[in-house]
Formats: sequence, structure tokens, C-alpha cells
Amino acid sequence: MSCLRPATPGFLVTLVATILLAVVSFNTPIIKSISFLQASLTVDNVNGTIRLGTLGYCLDLSTNGTTCSSPSVGYSFDLNALIGDNTSIQIPTVVEKWITDALFLHVIALCLAAGSALFGLLAHVREMSMAW
Repeated sequence: MSCLRPATPGFLVTLVATILLAVVSFNTPIIKSISFLQASLTVDNVNGTIRLGTLGYCLDLSTNGTTCSSPSVGYSFDLNALIGDNTSIQIPTVVEKWITDALFLHVIALCLAAGSALFGLLAHVREMSMAW
């Protein structure tokens, strides 16, 4: 008897989606090696990189090492000062906060995908028990 039933592909797809959403939801600063945006910066002859994640950011400077924010929903940092932007067009900090608040939707999608995977597993198990 095969374990492949009509509910199997749907369960496997939602399980993979749940795992991928977990990786995306808990990247930088929790999992420091994974980030959704990484940029190099040079300020006052100090080189470094900034890695932005869903719940925070990490700043790697050649002089100070790595400094990470604490994980939080919606984080704020002075991007204009970090990149040395002295032009008249500047990114307002409230826009930075709103954009990073919206990243929490990844965590909500993770919860929904986990619920769907659970229901898919229940459908799969029920289907197998009816076949015996």
C-alpha cells in the first residue's frame, strides 16, 4: 500500500512553505547568517556592512565588530546617518519604521502556513486510516 494519497502533495507543499517562512521570519538578528538585505558602507574611513532582517538588523564594522539590534516588531535606525546622506532628499524615520513593521507579516504568514500544514497532515492521516 502506497503512502501517496490525494492529500500528500498539498501537505508536502504547505510543509515546505512553512519551513521556508520560518527561515524568512527568524533571520537577522536571530539567525545572523541569513538576511534579506545586505549593504556595504564606509563612514569616516570605517568599512562595514549592514544586514537587515525581519525582526532587526546587524551592523558589522571593521573596528567594533558585530552589533545587532534586539529582535522586535518594527525597528528603527538612522539610515541617513549610516549611509552619510547629506542631500536634501532624506528617508524619514517614520517610513523606515512603517516598512519594518510590515515585515512582521512574514510571521503571520508563518502561523497561517503552519495551520494549513497541520490541517493537511490531519487530512492525510485520516485518509490513510480509512484505507486500512
